[in-house]
Amino acid sequence: MPLHVTLSPLSHLHVVLWHLTEDVAGLLALWGNAGLPARYHEAVTDKRRREILATHLVMRHYYGGDVALSHCPDGSPYTDRGFISVSHTARYVAVAFSSQGRVGVDVEMIGRKAPRAAVRFLQPAELEQLPADARDEAAHICWAAKEVAYKLYPDEAADFSQAITLSPVVQMPHGSLTARIGHDEPHIITVCYSLCDEYVLAYAQEPA
Repeated sequence: MPLHVTLSPLSHLHVVLWHLTEDVAGLLALWGNAGLPARYHEAVTDKRRREILATHLVMRHYYGGDVALSHCPDGSPYTDRGFISVSHTARYVAVAFSSQGRVGVDVEMIGRKAPRAAVRFLQPAELEQLPADARDEAAHICWAAKEVAYKLYPDEAADFSQAITLSPVVQMPHGSLTARIGHDEPHIITVCYSLCDEYVLAYAQEPA
């Protein structure tokens, strides 16, 4: 489970991305003799067990020891050490840590899903803003950005397509865009992103 990327854009915000190469047995070997998280015993698939172990191993790496992971009524995770956000793919686990306000992170594998679904999760104006020479790449960035916005404001962003409005993607492979969540009194956040050959990583901090 090699460390892939560590980002510290602010002193209180850190994003850790691990390349997940082990199966459940391999992750259990890394875990050692410590007691397993309660959610591990509740998991019914190896996929879910793998996600749980990977998340807690990243937390152990960051915090320097085991820390309990709890969940709010809306499902968002938190610890007694601060705010946290988690995202998984089959090959990567991303965890964002913040000591000053909520944080959202998303990692998505590059493939055909986001470009094909763009008409369902982007508004017509957002579709028109996708750069003609990098339409698929921008669609992946927009998908990840909307996931991040939803994680920060799940109630206001329940209507994934219409409740979140994105500014154009103008920088690649790394950059940021603005997400506007809600209508009457919208939340405005800056979503940072990084596009690689295999994945796109996006994250945002709740404004102070």
